[in-house]
Amino acid sequence: MTSTNRDKPDLRVRKTRRAIIQALFSLLSKKSFETISVLDLVALAEIGPTTFYRHYQDKYDLAQAAIDDWLARLNPLLIHRLASQGLPKAIQHQPEVDRGLIAELALLRKINTPEVSFKASTLEQLAAQLQAELKARNVSLRYPGPIAHHFAAFIYSFLMVVADEGPDYDERLIENQFDEFKRVFNILNNPDCV
Repeated sequence: MTSTNRDKPDLRVRKTRRAIIQALFSLLSKKSFETISVLDLVALAEIGPTTFYRHYQDKYDLAQAAIDDWLARLNPLLIHRLASQGLPKAIQHQPEVDRGLIAELALLRKINTPEVSFKASTLEQLAAQLQAELKARNVSLRYPGPIAHHFAAFIYSFLMVVADEGPDYDERLIENQFDEFKRVFNILNNPDCV
């Protein structure tokens, strides 16, 4: 689902979209996505239904736009950190950047319907970014797509740990879990190494 006006750079349009997305986040902090209506959104954003529909086809289109915006802000940070610091540092806490992203992550992950799914969108876009990063690094793999999807699922699982812990999570938690993951992976690959 895409909106015909979504790419319009007008300041008023950006402010209106920001107000609608903020209304979505505010409502997600209080109730499930399934129970949020367009009327709830327009009331909180202080706009009319016509204005809402000028920007989004429905609440699912809005949810996808919010997810896409979140991923557009996360992916460059994550891919840059992966390239420069590796795992698990890529997922570790950087308060000046991450606090808002983590708070939004906790809310966006509530979106899981047949029409739009945070998990599916995140996995798909992370895999695409990882596959592009592997290609940029000239990494030759027989199965780049599936490998990128496996890594996307791995990263997603750590993002869910961060979402569960909240913005003030202890970064050692990620590091310790990653170390244990590597240990178990090595044990499973080499049964004599217990």
